[in-house]
Amino acid sequence: MSSEITQVGKGLASSDAATTWIPLWTPLVYEPDPITARTYAGGAIASWGGALYFGTMQVPGTGALVASAPSCTNTNYCYGQPTNQLQYADLFINTYRAISIWRIDNPTGSPITNLLYGEDSLPKYNGNQQFVNTSTGWTPIFGLSGFGNPYNNYTWQAAVYNNRLYFGTMDWRYLLDTDVANSIFQMPGIPKLPIISASFPLDVNNYLKGYGADLWRFDMPNHPAMPENTRGLELPKLRNTSASH
Repeated sequence: MSSEITQVGKGLASSDAATTWIPLWTPLVYEPDPITARTYAGGAIASWGGALYFGTMQVPGTGALVASAPSCTNTNYCYGQPTNQLQYADLFINTYRAISIWRIDNPTGSPITNLLYGEDSLPKYNGNQQFVNTSTGWTPIFGLSGFGNPYNNYTWQAAVYNNRLYFGTMDWRYLLDTDVANSIFQMPGIPKLPIISASFPLDVNNYLKGYGADLWRFDMPNHPAMPENTRGLELPKLRNTSASH
């Protein structure tokens, strides 16, 4: 958090970089695996009802890439290069993170941080190419990561409209159901991505979960989010008119 912006419309200037900034949150306070924690990115942020709301982001596969990179040499933290599909699947699954959603009450006074959607435990590398389920130190108030959808990996947008808070996400399940996944997540020397989707079961026919950018809505601060739409706003399909020609 920066110092107070005193002039309306001024915003932050380069000179503000030298002022005191107060850290409010870091992935290391939540993520037990130190390598995976460094693959988190900051997601969208919004102020609602005097509290600060934000989510996380992680590009699928980045945890596996960092943990197996040649530059990652500490065997206490680094997995090493997978030599077969099962090892890569194990590494990918245990370093992948769906979005977590957070709220910081009283951010400019005595901040109180709450995990709204996330996990009470996550895999942590324990050496010898093994992961151990480890406590995060947090208990989610409303539900699991990704608003309950393990394929929500980006918190793209956050906005307040009509006194409701909206979060827009990316749902990447479609990548696993297409050949795109094989080209994106292929590891050197491993010809084809294993079936990762079996580890993240999801009924795409369920009305709450499906392809597309999921849009979730908070109506009240002390109530769980509601699905505004989880099918990419269900845009109409283009008609196939070739049969009439």
